[in-house]
Amino acid sequence: AANPEAQFQFGLFKMPFSLEQLTSSNNIDFMERSLIGQVEGEFIPGKETGFMLHGIPKPGLTYALAVSRGRANKDAVSDDLDLIGRVTTNLAEVIGSKAFIGHLGAAYSQGEIKGGVTPSSSRNESRSQNAFFTGPALGGVTTRTRQGLEAALSYQAFKLQAEQFNFKYDPTTGSDQEIKGYYVQAVFNLTGESFNYKDGAFSSIKPANPVDKGGKGAWQVGVRLSEFDASPITVAAGKTNRAVSTSYGLTWFTTENLRFMLNYVDT
Repeated sequence: AANPEAQFQFGLFKMPFSLEQLTSSNNIDFMERSLIGQVEGEFIPGKETGFMLHGIPKPGLTYALAVSRGRANKDAVSDDLDLIGRVTTNLAEVIGSKAFIGHLGAAYSQGEIKGGVTPSSSRNESRSQNAFFTGPALGGVTTRTRQGLEAALSYQAFKLQAEQFNFKYDPTTGSDQEIKGYYVQAVFNLTGESFNYKDGAFSSIKPANPVDKGGKGAWQVGVRLSEFDASPITVAAGKTNRAVSTSYGLTWFTTENLRFMLNYVDT
């Protein structure tokens, strides 16, 4: 059997960064990820080619350390590997309690990207606006540092979850750029189901009375506030350097493998 304290992974996989990003799109609480989470690969590392050492040294603690080739922002001059790491703890599991989930986590990444890259947002949560932010091109080889903090508290049918992000670009020439963001969300299962969590991430909701067995399924409501903040950066006409979004969600889990979602987003 594999040793849970030290395991290896290589190839194309999700890099260890962000609770929201590491939660499967099948299991996230809203139809879309938060404003910062929309930009997979640039701000938050996404699926990349690399090598990772990860494990569970003791119940309630996880770690992951990866080296990545990065995305299409490398060249012959800036081809150094990105270093990406994440640690998490579930305080409830550490103290031997199953009454709640108390998740804390931190992630860090540093590497080089090529000059000429323009940090930009791809879209907002409702996908009604593409590339609302595009920063000035980075001058020369740039050191990119990414940091993230995570917290989640779940008790019975209620879950509160939040993350804060900070991204810094230090180019060889020109001005540094810094982008920040966060989200905070609250979710409640009206039909009483508890949340499932394992090894530093949340998994699917399992209806207590699924529709295929004559029940009414599970019903969930949620609200999320998220912000993208690049206010120190001057952007071109027609763009904005800051956005705030509020999402309201209603989800019906008919079975463990089928759900219907309705979201209203105000940006």
